[in-house]
Amino acid sequence: MKPLPVRIGIHIGLPKCASTSLQLRMIDASGANYLGKQLPGSDEAFLDQRLTELFRTRLPYDPAAAFDLASHQRVLGEIIAAAGADSRALMLSDELLSGIGFRNVPRRQLLDPETIFRRLAGLFAEPRVLIVVRSQMPFLRSYYAELVGHGYNAFFDTFLRTQLASPLGLAQVLRYDRYVALARRIFPEVEVVPFEGLVAGEPSTLDALERFGIDGRDLPRTNPSLEKQKLVQVLRSNIIKPRNFGLHTPLGDVADVRELERRRRENADPLYLVDRELAARWQSLSARANEGLEALTGWRLESP
Repeated sequence: MKPLPVRIGIHIGLPKCASTSLQLRMIDASGANYLGKQLPGSDEAFLDQRLTELFRTRLPYDPAAAFDLASHQRVLGEIIAAAGADSRALMLSDELLSGIGFRNVPRRQLLDPETIFRRLAGLFAEPRVLIVVRSQMPFLRSYYAELVGHGYNAFFDTFLRTQLASPLGLAQVLRYDRYVALARRIFPEVEVVPFEGLVAGEPSTLDALERFGIDGRDLPRTNPSLEKQKLVQVLRSNIIKPRNFGLHTPLGDVADVRELERRRRENADPLYLVDRELAARWQSLSARANEGLEALTGWRLESP
């Protein structure tokens, strides 16, 4: 079956890169043409449960033998027709489409971005893709803070080591040069913009968003991070009484309350404590990635 003959803009995340703000703008501006994630309420699902099933479960997690492309194309065609959407101006957005996201944690399942990208490209004949990138260490801190807010109970340095060790950890996506090159091999159009430029309202970033079809001016501010001291308190609580994401942390990774208290006594920033060797590894990865990204896109991200 041929891909659906529609022109669709697909924002694939990343999480913690103004995704919710962009989704709010797309909902307001696109109306029936917006097929993406809705905002808090209904578990942040899609308007149609069949879309939730496709983009939250089937497309990212199904093994190859179980992914029925023709069936999914047929359902998508029905939804688009029923909504009265303009098949030349569709928009889709969900952080999980990037290959990373908080929904992976309770599943204990890692995703392969290439599989997701190829399935999206198989669904739609003319997909345009938007990727918002953010300097690696600020991204990791923000992502970790969100995890802690949802019950995560490991230290930041343990989290960083885990992401480096796994072949499908965050380090794979944060090698932005490789990630963007992969997207460009699969999709006919890929627009890349920096989170920092988006937040600052830089004209070049706003122009890039405009090319994709989003007005990035005066985006609503959403999902503020907890203050550091509050996060330390939440982490301590998560360690003592595991909940939510903390119930899925490997036992050997769970932080020790006594060690947390020692860090609080001896360090000005106990939450994000990282030793020199680990910091150097991330510095090296980020520097290589950002040099490559600049060569590919012209955007320059700061390395930690």
